Amino acid sequence: MRPSDGFDLPIFHSAYQLLLSVHARTGKFPKQDRYTIGERLQVLAMDFLGFIIRANAVRGDGRRELLSEASVTLDLFKVMLRLANDTKALPEKGYLDLANQSREIGRQLGGWIKST
Repeated sequence: MRPSDGFDLPIFHSAYQLLLSVHARTGKFPKQDRYTIGERLQVLAMDFLGFIIRANAVRGDGRRELLSEASVTLDLFKVMLRLANDTKALPEKGYLDLANQSREIGRQLGGWIKST
């Protein structure tokens, strides 16, 4: 049996949708925030997706470490998201949509960590 490449995991799909949403919204940030907060949000979302793919590819302690890194990256994403909202770079509706997506991903990640 071939190991999964990670693209069929529900958390992968959720994280990918988050990345698409971040990309769409950060393009509308004011110029001064687009290349700081916006770019950081995109990088964190991409990094998170990378941790999910790599965690699915390994077993044991390596997986736990990668899932821990994914958790920290998601926490950093949430802080930057809050900063985007507080600085008015991101409208309230966009903030709530992304916050809900990241909260759901956090639940999925927590379940994966517990099962590992």
